[in-house]
Amino acid sequence: MVKSSDINNLPRSVIAAAFKMSAPNVNSWVKKGCPRNPDGGYDLAAVIQWRLEELEMQGCGAPEDPEARKWLTSFRRERAKKARIERLALSREFVRTDEIQKVAFECGRQVKDGCLAIADRCASLVAVASDADECKQILNREIRIILENLANSLAVLGEGEDREKTIQPA
Repeated sequence: MVKSSDINNLPRSVIAAAFKMSAPNVNSWVKKGCPRNPDGGYDLAAVIQWRLEELEMQGCGAPEDPEARKWLTSFRRERAKKARIERLALSREFVRTDEIQKVAFECGRQVKDGCLAIADRCASLVAVASDADECKQILNREIRIILENLANSLAVLGEGEDREKTIQPA
């Protein structure tokens, strides 16, 4: 079974099976110009696109077989979706999932590190605090600093900068 992440680097046997032909026929397509990755694999979308262009140049219009027409329509629709996603990615209106996961991880790490450091930063201040209200103010200030650092980091990421702005605890 082929994973969706491997669709851009398929072996010859999978390409042959996708087109219901033998593996040696794929070799003959390569000799005619079928695209192939530098490592020898095949990008299914690129092969399909090449094959459609080949058929159009040979004068073969839309297939007469209803199943083939349905498949071709579906392929063209998916190709249009892919082109739209690529345009959105270039215009920064679309953000890849791995980028979101990276930012989420960094935010979680920053909050965790800040929370774990509260005890070290506040222990001596809380020890000399005169009452519960003063302890509460000390802890609230530290928590606010953690949250402001997080908000500043997110604002910087939103601007596309790689550096982090941070507020140093008082």
